[in-house]
Amino acid sequence: MNAYEEGDKIVGDIMQYDAAPLFPDLDGRPGKAVARLTRWTFDLAANTDAFKREQIDDLAGEFPRFDERLAGLDYRHGFFAASSDAKFIDRYDTLAHFDLKKNKRTAYHLPPGDVVSEPIFVPRGTKAVEADGYLLATVYRGAENRSDLAVFDTAALERGPIAVAELSHRVPFGFHGNWRAAA
Repeated sequence: MNAYEEGDKIVGDIMQYDAAPLFPDLDGRPGKAVARLTRWTFDLAANTDAFKREQIDDLAGEFPRFDERLAGLDYRHGFFAASSDAKFIDRYDTLAHFDLKKNKRTAYHLPPGDVVSEPIFVPRGTKAVEADGYLLATVYRGAENRSDLAVFDTAALERGPIAVAELSHRVPFGFHGNWRAAA
């Protein structure tokens, strides 16, 4: 999600898997790896290769995002696609917001059969405070075999989308990444 320096420490918030995803286990069975939001803290003054792991949230998820104006800096809010059902860890039916200072999660659960892509945070304006803005995500509508672009207000994620652009076709899930404005 993000990483930053805190004195002699480097703090990184990541989606940690207990086993490598996308690869079979030692018996050749398909892997069912689950990722959970976890904080890794590296103490550079300790002169060791050990680091502290602390699970932040127990909801299975992936594709963590944050207000990228704070990349590399201490921050408070993060967002991710999540699965509300442990049996379907690779079908993200939930958008989650985690407040790292309050240690509190809010979430919006999609209707049954629908799944969400990686959310993208967009600030409300150039002077907006951290996480004041919108979360955009494509939502696959399973019953209709098509997709929507859904827009959520980050201050009220649990209420659902404030706008939806209905598409007549399905948008396949794909690789994720960041966009940079043209110079």
